[in-house]
Amino acid sequence: MNQRRLALSDQQMTRVMDAARHLPPRQRGQFLQAVAEQLRGCDHPGDGDLHRVLRAVSTDMEDERLTWVSP
Repeated sequence: MNQRRLALSDQQMTRVMDAARHLPPRQRGQFLQAVAEQLRGCDHPGDGDLHRVLRAVSTDMEDERLTWVSP
C-alpha cells in the first residue's frame, strides 16, 4: 500500500468531508480511505481529479450498499 501523503487545499478537504458527511458514520472511514487511495494515483490532484474520485467512490459505495439490501 502506498503511504505517500496527499496535499489537498482547505477547499478540497472541505469537499471531501462534506461528501463523507452524507454517509452513515460506519461507512465514512471506508469512504475516506477509498478516496485517498484513488487520489494517490494523481501527482498533483486538482479540483477535477477530486470531483472524479468523489463521484466514483460515492457511486461504488452506493452500488455496494444496494447489493447488501437487495434480495
